[in-house]
Amino acid sequence: MGNLVKLNENINTKYWESYASVSDDGKTLYFTSNRPGGYGELDIYKSVLGKDGQWGLAMNLGPAINTKYNDDAPVITSNGQLLYFSSLGHGTTGGYDIFFSEKDNMGIWKKPVNIGYPINTTDDNLYFYPFSNGNFGLFAAVDEKGFGRFDIMQVEVFSAKHPKFYNVLAEFVASKDLVLPKKLTVRIVDKKQQQRGSKN
Repeated sequence: MGNLVKLNENINTKYWESYASVSDDGKTLYFTSNRPGGYGELDIYKSVLGKDGQWGLAMNLGPAINTKYNDDAPVITSNGQLLYFSSLGHGTTGGYDIFFSEKDNMGIWKKPVNIGYPINTTDDNLYFYPFSNGNFGLFAAVDEKGFGRFDIMQVEVFSAKHPKFYNVLAEFVASKDLVLPKKLTVRIVDKKQQQRGSKN
């Protein structure tokens, strides 16, 4: 293990810097701080690595991400498009919840989305660490049947870009005189989600 290197005054202040992570290319640092000038208690900031090898001025991620409460544990996915973090704001289900925000084509963070149950519960859920572009993740959660205060969990995250596939078993009953077309398309509709699937 190499020597510890203290980051410069753009990152470390006399206030509380509690968590940090870096992008895959090593050029953007995301961290939390309760320094003055934020939107609440702990805010999420970013800093870009300069050509001189030093971290640049801290930039607050703004009110789309930061609330008047604690916003903590930011991690960016390997493609740089999704930011995961934990927050006591944004209308949690109780305690810290895990949220994600997607960057739009202009580089602006969209409104954070609660990752939902069963990952988020009424207890604290923290330190989500995505891998495989956010399709999988590790996080810390309170588990009554666990080994201690927090246990580390692994989860697969399904989305429009990473859908969950099902094997649907069904029986088609028809009269013996029915002549089926050579090409038959079966459509499955989820009425709740208004999602459609088809199979030829």
